Amino acid sequence: MCIILTGVADELKMSKTFISPNKYDIMLTDIKKEDLRDYSRQFGFEYNAVSKEKYVAFPVQGIIAEGTHSRLLIPLTVHYKKVYVKTLFLVDTVSPYVFLSQDTFNVLEISDTITVGINLLIQGKPAVAHLSTNHFSDINVIGATYLSKHSLHLSVRYDINKVLLNTTSALTPDVWEEL
Repeated sequence: MCIILTGVADELKMSKTFISPNKYDIMLTDIKKEDLRDYSRQFGFEYNAVSKEKYVAFPVQGIIAEGTHSRLLIPLTVHYKKVYVKTLFLVDTVSPYVFLSQDTFNVLEISDTITVGINLLIQGKPAVAHLSTNHFSDINVIGATYLSKHSLHLSVRYDINKVLLNTTSALTPDVWEEL
């Protein structure tokens, strides 16, 4: 799912572990902003809508998007200062970063140019978000570092097109059995 751009490959070879979020890219040919608006309605909310709900909890149910790449999408609430925004994220287990589209930054009332990331909360958990760029500029992305840092469990059921994001501590033996 990750595409390393020319020039960035040399940087990655040198460091072996770091790629700048400003140079990171995901080749998305099957998901557009309009699709996210449609999928959000399936979850019962308007994409990038300011939310009056301040309580956010796990588990969060997502879906596997229709299309050739079976993208994982999950609805999450982003909180910055006094603004809560319900939005949809593409799960990218290859990405070490969280990315938000310019539209999402605008709704959160973040107008400064983002060069190093911004501290905020996603689903009540701290994250550093970067501006989505390149081939995924309209898409919010939740990366593996966020999932790992917060001990989250991602369960994917391709047979029924469902995704479940939960805290690992909430996974009782009964829940594991259900998975």
